[in-house]
Amino acid sequence: MSDVVEYLKAVCLMRERMGKPDGWVYGCPEEFVLKNGRQWTPAPLPPDIPRMTVKECFRNAAMLALEHPELTYVEGYALSIISTHHAWCVDKEGRVVDPTWPEVGTEYYGVPFDKAWLFRELHKMEYYGLIDDYRRNFPLLRKNNKGFLSKVKA
Repeated sequence: MSDVVEYLKAVCLMRERMGKPDGWVYGCPEEFVLKNGRQWTPAPLPPDIPRMTVKECFRNAAMLALEHPELTYVEGYALSIISTHHAWCVDKEGRVVDPTWPEVGTEYYGVPFDKAWLFRELHKMEYYGLIDDYRRNFPLLRKNNKGFLSKVKA
């Protein structure tokens, strides 16, 4: 089993003991990612994709996905030294395109988001990062709607 999946399961177990907020479908962002995400293939950054600003992964990945029709925005957890909440893109073959980290991570596990849905949400939010959206009281954790998922096949 992957280190990222083990991390997600451990956090879910700890949070489960505290109880889920009333009416919530997922008790924490890690549970959302574990149940809706999947493993992605780490790959070097393609030469035609520029390296972007460090510590702005949600913005970087969203802008890259919106500028490149062949890429899909993914948000979840990636492993470099430790498992970290992170965002990246994937190509049609499911290979990671991570414009933020200077070196590719060793594991990526995340949720692919539908591009039209991503665009609408970003317009409403005026900030970046979808899963851990505390400003709007975690809408993705409170509803069981799969309309946000991308149809990436790889």
